[in-house]
Amino acid sequence: MADTTKLSESLKFAEKIPVFKGLRPSQLRQLLNRTTVEERSPGDLLCEQGQESNNLYILLAGEVSVLMDGIELTRVGPVEMVGEMGLLTDRPRCATIQVLQPSKVMVISGEALQISFGVDPELQTILFRNVLDSVCEKLRESNLHLVENLHVDHGKIVASTV
Repeated sequence: MADTTKLSESLKFAEKIPVFKGLRPSQLRQLLNRTTVEERSPGDLLCEQGQESNNLYILLAGEVSVLMDGIELTRVGPVEMVGEMGLLTDRPRCATIQVLQPSKVMVISGEALQISFGVDPELQTILFRNVLDSVCEKLRESNLHLVENLHVDHGKIVASTV
């Protein structure tokens, strides 16, 4: 009975995570059964720039910093994911993810995703669409930040405070 209650609570929380939007409870259960949850401490690295991409991370609690070449690009909080670009494109990590506060992180391995996709191709379609939505939103935010910090003279960029 305790396992059923725990799974029910996990499913309710997981429904709040944007990358899981549109998944049926059975699909969500299938995916959650292949994840792990880790407690991480300030200073821990979830992944490092240039490394092979093996995992997708969803922050359940805490805060992490996204760094490129040692420069902080952004901070990520609960229900947001990191590591999706490298994992889904099979390219090396483009950023380092460092834990800032005690954090709880859901880890979905590339292998777990491939198994889930093989069992349920619809799950793959939904997850990829949700990841694409997330990446597009991050790109929009990045573009807005860039434009807000540009100095333009006669239609040409002359400086940036970024």
